[in-house]
Amino acid sequence: MYKKMKKVLAIVLATTMVMGSSVLASATETTSGSAIGEGTNEGHVDTHIVKCTLPTSAVDTFNYRMDPERLIQVTSGAAIASSGSLTLPTPVESDTGVYFLTEATGGAVTYANTSKALKVTNTGTADVKLKVEVTATTTAGAVTLVDSKDKAAGETTNAALYLGLQIVSGSSIETEEAVKVGTISKTVTIKGTPSNYHTVVSGGAYQHVISGEAVGLSWSAMDFQLTGAVSKASAKDLTAPKLEITWSYEDAEDAEDEAEAEEGIVATPAKFDSNTTSAVLSNIPEGASLTTVKFVKADNSLASLTEGTHWSYVSSTKTFTVLKPALNGLSGSKWVLEFGEGNTIEIPVE
Repeated sequence: MYKKMKKVLAIVLATTMVMGSSVLASATETTSGSAIGEGTNEGHVDTHIVKCTLPTSAVDTFNYRMDPERLIQVTSGAAIASSGSLTLPTPVESDTGVYFLTEATGGAVTYANTSKALKVTNTGTADVKLKVEVTATTTAGAVTLVDSKDKAAGETTNAALYLGLQIVSGSSIETEEAVKVGTISKTVTIKGTPSNYHTVVSGGAYQHVISGEAVGLSWSAMDFQLTGAVSKASAKDLTAPKLEITWSYEDAEDAEDEAEAEEGIVATPAKFDSNTTSAVLSNIPEGASLTTVKFVKADNSLASLTEGTHWSYVSSTKTFTVLKPALNGLSGSKWVLEFGEGNTIEIPVE
């Protein structure tokens, strides 16, 4: 019995020692920790893509014949016929007398009063500004250029020619501008198509590319063409203007920035009167500050004015204020504000 009790006691003591040892170990364990996380940037993909398909062949597209005496119709085009068939504008009554070659296939030729159209297609994601210019130069005996087909058709005494630059979207003429001696210019926006692009990984790098095969995708486009009309009045040794047509495109965002820069500083409202004493200025070049203020009277003499007494300017709000309202009653005078060399705005007093 005694021996059994000794064994039990030994087991209890052994168990106690093990448990005590565990408690002691637990009391010295680490209670905090740290780790470092390195951050990386996954990269950047430029999704603002400026890209257009321009006309590849424009040779002879804008060559034209003006025929005020309607010799082509009278002779059924004998002088311009080729080895095949000849197609002229019909009906004859609506023929305007200006001819562009629009098709020549296998000896068959077609002439129309409007040229073949050239197409510019925006194949990018960004909007672009398409600019088309026409420069007309004349020589001795040149026909007079007029600004409408009606004027050309209605002229019965002197030879008159109308040439018009047309910008076309689908089947609709977006805008038309009469050609004149010198240069005319038309600018239109062609929308981008972001939905035709997606982002992929190629060669271990991200790229924003056209989705799938380009075939069958729909893109925005604009066409441009010339149209013409000539009076039935003519003259001996009459000459036609020579034309140069140029086209270009740029990012619409850049074009807007350039337009703002060209516009110069703007005042709102644009003039002062007895009831208007303050104007907010915009489009001031970055970093420019007001350097000179002049008040020019109607007789072009300068009034001696001082800041704080006659006028004030708050740069944070770009607000110019006339502190003496009586000055704005001097009709014909003007305020001239300079923001450094070349950056001037005139605000008239009316």
